[in-house]
Amino acid sequence: MGTIEERIGTLRFTATPEHDHVRVWYGGQVSTIAIAEAWLARVDALLQASGLSRVLWESRDADGHPPDVRDHIWDWLCAARYVKASAIVVNSELLRTSANLSSHSGLRIRAFNAESDALSWLRRQPV
Repeated sequence: MGTIEERIGTLRFTATPEHDHVRVWYGGQVSTIAIAEAWLARVDALLQASGLSRVLWESRDADGHPPDVRDHIWDWLCAARYVKASAIVVNSELLRTSANLSSHSGLRIRAFNAESDALSWLRRQPV
């Protein structure tokens, strides 16, 4: 399975397998749990098909998500079979701090303001 480019409701996303991780760019808003489920199912299928387990989430073009949707996404990350480490690129220091504080115990998830820092951290994570 190669690159996925889709629009689901108000969400636009591209998921691309690279040599040691999957890069997921998304923009717009994940406005409902149904949109989140459809999006994450596509990402999950790509992870399974590629055999990769590190994910770079490029979210600087995304709008905020409603709290129930944000919680659903965190729950998916906690239960995801194919994700071993996630680096999230965000567009502000406040979002970076908030995401790092919200990260669930035991998950290898970190937020960064620069993609280069995110990739450096992600590539050091064991799979």
